Amino acid sequence: MLNVNIKKTILFSDYKAEFFLLIATILWGGTFPVIKHGLEWLDPFLLIFLRFFIAFMILSFLVLMGWIKIKKNLLNLSIIFKSLVLGAIGFFSYFTQTYGLLYTTPHRSAFITQLLIIFVYIFQLILLKKMITRYQWLSLGLILLGSYILFFGFRLEAPFFTKTFKGDFYTFLCAIGFAIYIILVDFIKQDEFFLVLFYHFFFISIFSSFFLFVYPVELQINSNVVFSVGYLSILATLITSMILFYYQPQTTPVRASIIYALEPVFASLFAIIFLSVNFTMQEFIGSLTIFLGSLIGEMLRSK
Repeated sequence: MLNVNIKKTILFSDYKAEFFLLIATILWGGTFPVIKHGLEWLDPFLLIFLRFFIAFMILSFLVLMGWIKIKKNLLNLSIIFKSLVLGAIGFFSYFTQTYGLLYTTPHRSAFITQLLIIFVYIFQLILLKKMITRYQWLSLGLILLGSYILFFGFRLEAPFFTKTFKGDFYTFLCAIGFAIYIILVDFIKQDEFFLVLFYHFFFISIFSSFFLFVYPVELQINSNVVFSVGYLSILATLITSMILFYYQPQTTPVRASIIYALEPVFASLFAIIFLSVNFTMQEFIGSLTIFLGSLIGEMLRSK
């Protein structure tokens, strides 16, 4: 019995980072049906404000209590500027994704968001002069094919821009925003993380609150709102960010990327289980093709 317990402990220790990154990915997957559910009672701007303001307040409390140490000066202007830029892009990305979920299903939103991989490759080529490898071209081809099937089905004669879905279009914009966001995050040093996160939450709250002043809305408080906001702010924003900071450096980029590619899969499972959403054959084949393309791109990123 002792030997069995020792083996289990060693096995968990070996894959501890991957385990927690998988937990984070599952929580991210849950955001799609949770946002869809929360939008039945909350305006998109209000939902984003509550999500990031609560995360900001909790993080501030942890910093004030000394439970989280910020290694940089709080008034470091360079970090504040980085956080401002990330906050603006993050607000654009989260708003377009949240607003898009008013008009599309959680699983469509999750797989369309995966199109960010295409834009990451494009922006890396333009901004960083990083060439696209043959494996990434294969990944791009599969993602584009899956996207066409997801949007237009199997009709080759369908003109590309004539059949437009409002929710899908806004989600497509969010994929562009998240691609820029991911590239910029690579420039953040590890010892800057918590301070950037602190200001990042703050600036997204500020941007969303500005729109609440322009377009005031009524806050309805019920158990559904408490659950949605609590899940998004604490579990899917604050906790996942901390998991990323602590555990991503402890595994390989390939392992982490494969785990992250599972996000739309979990989003789809949660939508099916909790929202009784059904896949059409067109959506299933298109989503599967996008997933395979994403997986190939992430697994062979450095090839």
